[in-house]
Amino acid sequence: MKNVIIIHGTEGHPEENWFPWLKIELEKKGYTVFVPKFPSPPMVPAKIMEWFAVLKKYEQYINEDTILVGHSLGGIFTLRILEKLNHLVKAAILIGTPAGIHPILNYNRDNVFSGFSFDWKKMTSSQA
Repeated sequence: MKNVIIIHGTEGHPEENWFPWLKIELEKKGYTVFVPKFPSPPMVPAKIMEWFAVLKKYEQYINEDTILVGHSLGGIFTLRILEKLNHLVKAAILIGTPAGIHPILNYNRDNVFSGFSFDWKKMTSSQA
């Protein structure tokens, strides 16, 4: 099954930006598309474990044919997902994702979420 999971960023939600448009366009092409709502209250650092708790509902849809699309902090979370998987995904698309290079508008808040240190080798290995 061809699945796409779109992950919003800081203070985001599934109905913002280009998410509804992309969902419609991908569904026209036969994809099953999920746009979960992750907890991201204004002016409060996101808690990565709360995001993983939401993601748990979608784990069954993450396989070798899945495309992950992360926007902003959602891109950082996408990298964290890739680090935890024991298999590859079809693709991971990161849009406007801060990778820890200053100046990032919300660096201090997002650093609590991610730490900005990633296991690039595991994420890109065919032996994931």
